[in-house]
Amino acid sequence: MKRPIQIVLLLVAVLVLSGPGLAAKSGKSRTVTQAAKGSPEALIASALVAAQDKDEKKGFDAYKKLVHPDRRSSAIALVQLRRYSWKRFRAQAADYILGGTTSGFVIVREEPERASKRGQSARLFIDPINNAKRTYPVPIRFKKQDGDWYILSNSL
Repeated sequence: MKRPIQIVLLLVAVLVLSGPGLAAKSGKSRTVTQAAKGSPEALIASALVAAQDKDEKKGFDAYKKLVHPDRRSSAIALVQLRRYSWKRFRAQAADYILGGTTSGFVIVREEPERASKRGQSARLFIDPINNAKRTYPVPIRFKKQDGDWYILSNSL
């Protein structure tokens, strides 16, 4: 009976000692401090800035402009966005912001892998670099509408 417990403890120790961003260390990660205008990366930076606004209403108003029109097309959709996605994102945004910046972050995985291959959708996985308890990068999904990128879903 002791052997399974020892294995579990060993695995926990490996995860704890590896710290946040375990996935980042195994693949290509990139730091974003200056995002190209109109890119999904620019939306993430703008969303992080909105989440830090001391005025929650002002921050939410800025954030909802970044969200895909399909996800904010009705009063009910906006209520859901504010109560769930925005509330969680606002509370956890600091986990993702690079020290010394207001909106820098680390991408550990991209789908598709190259920005030049992005068609109408993309997924970027962001590393929670400031939270040792959150070791897995989480995705933000993007979708284009009328040539512009918007956040389709945000798991941060």
